[in-house]
Parts: sequence; C-alpha cells; structure tokens
Amino acid sequence: MRWDGLFDDLEAQAEQLDRSERAAEVEERARIEVAKVALVDRLHPALGTPLRLRCLAGVSVSGVLRQIGRDWALLDEGAG
Repeated sequence: MRWDGLFDDLEAQAEQLDRSERAAEVEERARIEVAKVALVDRLHPALGTPLRLRCLAGVSVSGVLRQIGRDWALLDEGAG
C-alpha cells in the first residue's frame, strides 16, 4: 500500500521533470529562431514611426525611422 503511494509520487515527479525539460527546450528553440531574424526585418514595421536606438557605444539617438539597410538605419531627428 505504501509502495503504491511511493510509485505514484515518483511517477508524478518524472512527469513534472519531463514537462519542465520540454518547456525549456521549446523556450530555447524559440530564442534561437528569434535570434535568426535580422535587425532590418525587426525594424521594417517601425518605418515612419519615432523610436530611440542605443548603439553599442552607449550613445542613444531618437527620431523617426526613415530608411533601413542590412547594417544601418536613418533616423530623422527633426530640427537641429
């Protein structure tokens, strides 16, 4: 009788571990797929809208996104 409870508990733990491992794998695969999306593809929907970009050097620029290329973006900062 106590053995049944022990085996049920072990089975439940194994199922929970399996679900956790699957969730982690799905999350990792999703992260990899998102990383494959190029910056130009991510920025394309933002054309014509104001945004702020922070460069690797820590410099932030703000403006309306006018054009984008594979490794560049043109922001219209307005007056100035």
